[in-house]
Amino acid sequence: MHQKRLKVAIVAYGVDEKDISEAQLAFEWIKHLSLSVDVTCFTGGSRHRTETGLENLDGVTEVRVPLEGDWRKWDVFDRAVHPGVLEFNRRLGKILQTEYRPTDFDLVHVLAPFAPRFPSSVHKVDIPYVIGPLMGGVHIPRGFEEISKKEPWYFQLRKLDRIRFYLDPFLATTYRKAARILTMGDYLHPLLPGYLQSKITNISSIGVDLTDFQKNAPPPEALPEGNPLQLLYVGRLVPFKGLQYVIRSLARIDSSLNVHLTVVGDGPSREDFHRESEELGVDGKITWIGAVPHDEVPKYFAGRDIFCFPSMNEAGGIVVLEAMATGLPVVCLDRGGPGTIVDTNCGMKIEAISPDQVVVEIAKAIEKIGKTPEVLNGYKKNALEKVKGYNWSALSPQMVEIYHSILQSNP
Repeated sequence: MHQKRLKVAIVAYGVDEKDISEAQLAFEWIKHLSLSVDVTCFTGGSRHRTETGLENLDGVTEVRVPLEGDWRKWDVFDRAVHPGVLEFNRRLGKILQTEYRPTDFDLVHVLAPFAPRFPSSVHKVDIPYVIGPLMGGVHIPRGFEEISKKEPWYFQLRKLDRIRFYLDPFLATTYRKAARILTMGDYLHPLLPGYLQSKITNISSIGVDLTDFQKNAPPPEALPEGNPLQLLYVGRLVPFKGLQYVIRSLARIDSSLNVHLTVVGDGPSREDFHRESEELGVDGKITWIGAVPHDEVPKYFAGRDIFCFPSMNEAGGIVVLEAMATGLPVVCLDRGGPGTIVDTNCGMKIEAISPDQVVVEIAKAIEKIGKTPEVLNGYKKNALEKVKGYNWSALSPQMVEIYHSILQSNP
């Protein structure tokens, strides 16, 4: 039976097609959903520019929620804490209550921020609403103080996620009245109180446009004899991303296996990582590329063999999908988004028990993949197959089906 084209109000604190992280991810969701539903997006706009990119999309009406506060100069703090969300929600509630009727929309989708720690004023409006897909709330585990001690103080606020619903009545009300709560994966379920568990549906928070990456994916084939096994890391050079564990693993890998690591990215820990690689005597096995524009990243996936990304508290892991889209097996930690995305058919997940244990397990994983051509080729093929489920053209129809199922349950 033909389903009618829905009118959906999407709430996204920040949207920007040229930004990174949440704002760019919100844009991608809206872009692909607008192919199937009529979208009215209520947003605080871009952090950096006047335009968000939404003005160029058919089927999208952008409603800018005016904000007086400007937190952009506190870049990392702004991205991590979103202090402007309080003002955004206060003004959003007034706009929805005074300028719109419940019949103007079939459904409200509270899309961003993606972390499970922000209340929303949409619970005051008599329209069914869905929250998510949520991601985040991943803290640094015990035993990894070398990372947690170097984090900004406000990153420690993640530890409150497990009790926020008992401390903040507005947050509890927002989630209790939601028709559905969407989560990136099972790792988020313990953050939500028991009375919300029946409302949870898993759907990936992140996606990838396969056409941008698979043109760089060579067919799986064994390494030519004598060629080094090509490892790749892409990400910010900060402790929680775990590059230091990859560097240390290079000193533990069997000398009979020739390996080379390419590092794409920059950050405040760059000199520390350089120094450690020199002290371990592995700097000659590393090529440091530095920061590159996002549209140039795909070319660095080409010709590599393994993507190493042992991030300790990665909420989503878009870069993992990008690596898989070019046929790279992934070595990661069994935590957060990467631990949800990667399975034993397309990579190797490592439990985070201690820094030394992580380093040893990364080295073993690289050796196993690099010394066994059939394992490497199998992982490559399976990565290409697995990532199809994260293509935006696959994710957005899943979301639309969730919309319709909510409305069928709330006639």
